[in-house]
Amino acid sequence: MADTIQIGEIAISVARKDIKHVYLSVHPPSGRVTLVAPKGTRPEVARAYAVSKLAQFMSAFDESHWKAAKGVLRYLKGTMDMGITYSPSDDMYLVGYTDADYAGDKLDRKSTSGLVFLLNNALVSWSSQKQPSVALSSTESEYVACASGGTEAVWLRNLLEELNFPQNEPTPIFVDNTSAISLTGNPVLHSRTKHIDVRHHKIRELVQNGEVVVLYVHTSKQLADGLTKPLLKGKLEENRSAIGLAPKVADKPIKKQAKNVVNGGRERNCREQPSDPPSWRTRNRDVQNTHRQIARRRG
Repeated sequence: MADTIQIGEIAISVARKDIKHVYLSVHPPSGRVTLVAPKGTRPEVARAYAVSKLAQFMSAFDESHWKAAKGVLRYLKGTMDMGITYSPSDDMYLVGYTDADYAGDKLDRKSTSGLVFLLNNALVSWSSQKQPSVALSSTESEYVACASGGTEAVWLRNLLEELNFPQNEPTPIFVDNTSAISLTGNPVLHSRTKHIDVRHHKIRELVQNGEVVVLYVHTSKQLADGLTKPLLKGKLEENRSAIGLAPKVADKPIKKQAKNVVNGGRERNCREQPSDPPSWRTRNRDVQNTHRQIARRRG
């Protein structure tokens, strides 16, 4: 008995006894044929929770993992026209989201950190990875994820400054845990933070120096949610649209005008005029209100 997977022009046919060989061949880091191609444009799959979870069973897996890998391939085939959409703008505005899934790994009880950074409401950086140590509370896991987002924000700010797009305002990082937000602004070490690794307290320094500002966002609007846990179809589509993943815009057909037009008693042929370019997407309402939140926080 054999299974066949068709991805574009690539077909994979494998007997059940060769599942191990093919599973390794379609899975990162050795799966350069299928999953590396969308690695830079499909954050909800290629570097998100689905593939990160499968990668943990590269050396010890069974048929259930093979079926999950085929599910990822089917999803990619059904959404081959999806991609990150970037729109032109004179205002390079950076926004970040961080989230964590507390003790999501049932084997070692470690949490998963997810971070998303958008430039003009389009995705430019994202990450989904297991935290290095076991968190003792959801607040701690969110705090560690926020610290990772802070270091990523510093690198992106420096990059934009080299490109002559300096960030004159603190970069907002949205977190859906109020206790973790309080820890970022509290320099006092107490029983809830004294055991946390020193490197994770870097976020406090960034907040004090005015490089980042940590703000609250409701869980339903947390864009990094899909990088820490699997989402239902409706939530996945909503999250996918919010981070700038959209179907490719097909070229509009050329408007053909009448060939023979009388002009001053003489006939001439009109040139074909292209249609107007499609209008760009409006910016996310949360991003539009970010400056106002920062102003209220400072006030």
